Amino acid sequence: MGASKKHHYLPQFYLKGFTDNEGNYYVFDKKTEEIRKTNPLNSFFVNNRNTSIMKEERFVLLEDIYAQFDSLTAPQLEKIRNSTIEDLDLATEAFHRVKMFITQMYWRVPRSDEEFEKMIDKLTFADAGFDIKNKTTGKSVATEELQKQLKEADLFRKMYRIFLPLISYQEKYRMNDFENLRVYFRPNKFQLTSDNPLIIKEFKDFRSLNEEMFFPISCDKIFVHTKQPKPKNLPNMFLLDLDMMQIQQATRFVCCSNKEYLEYLINNLYSYSKNFNFEVQMKERLFSHFK
Repeated sequence: MGASKKHHYLPQFYLKGFTDNEGNYYVFDKKTEEIRKTNPLNSFFVNNRNTSIMKEERFVLLEDIYAQFDSLTAPQLEKIRNSTIEDLDLATEAFHRVKMFITQMYWRVPRSDEEFEKMIDKLTFADAGFDIKNKTTGKSVATEELQKQLKEADLFRKMYRIFLPLISYQEKYRMNDFENLRVYFRPNKFQLTSDNPLIIKEFKDFRSLNEEMFFPISCDKIFVHTKQPKPKNLPNMFLLDLDMMQIQQATRFVCCSNKEYLEYLINNLYSYSKNFNFEVQMKERLFSHFK
């Protein structure tokens, strides 16, 4: 069998955390404004998104590398998902795996495509944390011209989706601050996720992906990283704002395990999110809960 054409920008192991007991969820399409029932296999993918062409030959190297990363992340994320309030204990490995996964997701989703292309052209090999050296002398041969030629190659260019997340884990950006991390439990288990699930206060540099952020990890758990004081429980207004923010910043698709709740948000609140500057105002409200 040939390699699958379905390249999930949200990996299936992540999406399974938002399904109902039958393994399904409901997806709202912002383009058509319709809701449909589907599952992780058949949603949040683009055919051949991670396929590269070189000399008329097709490569899925990026998809294969993602599969390797996902196989390491999935069991660590599952540990957190299966935990209760009483026994939640984030081990170092789980902490780092989830934080690395978050930085990967930022550059993996379609919403980042335009920013991604600009970043490739902006960064030198040294900025990205790698080099090309002469095997004999050990000296760098990554001249400006060679870097330009490689960046124009489709296969090499797409590999930057692996390079960019690693920059956030360079020493000058990395943060091992366990005390600023908390996993919150959501009682009603209606948490939404989208094709752009990571909510960050502002992207200033690669450090931003290690600081103020919210990331849904399942229908009943939310990963929160903030230096600000953290309440014991998240108020209902915060949860509602978080769901609306998922809809607002989604490129196109949002999903939820509960159809009635998703319909409520779309029918009663979605129209307000189309107003000018709504996303900025909603972010301010979300982060104001932590102060």
